[in-house]
Amino acid sequence: GAALPGELAARWGALLGQLLLGLPAARLARLLRTLFDRPPPAAAPNPSWMPVHLRVCTSDPLLVGLPWRLARWDGVPLVDSGWQFSTSSVADPSEHPVVPAPAGVLIVAPHGAAPGQAKPTPAEATVSALADALRQVWPSPRRAENVRAVRTRSELEDALRGSRCHLIYVCGTLHGDPAVLQLDDGGAAGSLPLAHLAELIARTPTRPAAIYLDLSGQLKDLAVAVLALGELVPLVVWRRVGERQSDSTTIACAWLRCWLQNGLDPLAALHEVLAQHPTSREAATLAVHARYRNWTTVLAAPWRASLPHLKLDRDEQKALLGKHLDELVRSDTRRVLALVAYGSADNLLSELPEQFQYHLERGAERAADINWRRLQFPDSRHELARALEEELRLQLWAQSGETLARVLRRHAPNVTASGRRAVLWLNWGLARRGNGEAGELQPEALSDWLRFTSEVLGAGCPDDLRVVSYLALELDRSAHGELSKQLQDERWRPWGKNPRFRLSVLPPLGEVSEEHLYDFLVEEGSGCDPAIQEEVAQRLVAQTGGCFARVVELIEVAERGSWYDLLERLRQQQDGET
Repeated sequence: GAALPGELAARWGALLGQLLLGLPAARLARLLRTLFDRPPPAAAPNPSWMPVHLRVCTSDPLLVGLPWRLARWDGVPLVDSGWQFSTSSVADPSEHPVVPAPAGVLIVAPHGAAPGQAKPTPAEATVSALADALRQVWPSPRRAENVRAVRTRSELEDALRGSRCHLIYVCGTLHGDPAVLQLDDGGAAGSLPLAHLAELIARTPTRPAAIYLDLSGQLKDLAVAVLALGELVPLVVWRRVGERQSDSTTIACAWLRCWLQNGLDPLAALHEVLAQHPTSREAATLAVHARYRNWTTVLAAPWRASLPHLKLDRDEQKALLGKHLDELVRSDTRRVLALVAYGSADNLLSELPEQFQYHLERGAERAADINWRRLQFPDSRHELARALEEELRLQLWAQSGETLARVLRRHAPNVTASGRRAVLWLNWGLARRGNGEAGELQPEALSDWLRFTSEVLGAGCPDDLRVVSYLALELDRSAHGELSKQLQDERWRPWGKNPRFRLSVLPPLGEVSEEHLYDFLVEEGSGCDPAIQEEVAQRLVAQTGGCFARVVELIEVAERGSWYDLLERLRQQQDGET
């Protein structure tokens, strides 16, 4: 490895090119004509005619570990012609991974030293660099919960069991024979052979789509572990040089940004990044083992397009929520807050939790760190209190015999030494109230949900944690008074007086006023020219009657196109002006 990529790389490249393409001339010509769709009488192409993804199908550890990226044809590296190389144990893979961006990223990085020392260990530096790269990919603070770093065996097992990991990044040094990664538990408890990592992944509820093995040290048997992991995970990227290189973390961070920010196939993103480091030992020898046919990276909607429904109006609801949440986290007795929001169908109630999250995570001073979990309300209303507890344990992946306190703590944020309170927000989604149709939430079911929040969550919540149990109710305006009276009556039931419990009912969502809309246009960076902001606000409210969903829809139309164009259309529709 020390001489790469110099004369030795050229010799290796020639050998690997011969292994791959060293066919008799006639056979190679037929192969390339078929590959590039160039039948006679067209001239026979050479291998550098156009980019190729070459998959070396093998289950032999020696072949899996060869640096196929070095392969050359006629003295020129094939990667310079856009060729991509990977190995696979499947000749014709059929998997089609779909990964969202933001994605769940789990970083396994034992420090090997006591925290707080003056100089960070290589693992600490790598974790900081990766977290910074992902923050730049996903600049919103609410993305922070997608990235989790663990140092011990117990933390690793909890993370695999309790969160959705799309990518696992393993950083450290392998020691011994057979080689193991020593986690920070110490001793035998912290000894992790990579075969055991494969066993842990095999038991996870949802397996990751990719693993990056940023390992150094004793890599002799690493290919065997890659083959085992490759049977479970569609993509494994791994280092083949035993010593850490100065650009090891640089290349990994650049790959994450290229893949997750641009939505590329991760192999194509890796090829693009490695091509930018032509003299790098790391880039020359980094290996890929894959068993997928197509890869989809689903990028989040553009940030600007998501602003109207996050920022517009809701001032009264956000102010009351902030007050009651602050009182919850500072209280010595309360543990759970039942939060009820309601409004008619034209108020985008389904988007309200995201608007609250956006608002809370941008507060100048936060007394709490919040983890947000979306739950499915039970379909059956029979014995609802029991069904709610069963669904909660199921959807939070509780283990057999695991206490509710342990489950809640596992999903809560880590606030050690931060001075803030840990809060777990359980979003039970949107329910509808009506005339008794199937699936609608009737008064007795709402009462059961509140009692469950008080008696079960209140009793199970650890003393150092706070839980928000949120439910949104969609119903006609004519029924708002009846719901308000029921919620007031619920406060006086025995469980409503539980000192560990509080019920907070937000004011019903209503219409957008000209004042709120004008404030949005002026202060929230909408892109609307100041010269037309007043008229736009007036005409939007006149056009929609202040209906939140319709206002948001028209704002998004303007932000995708032109505010002046929208204003002209409103003028024509309202008074025929041209």
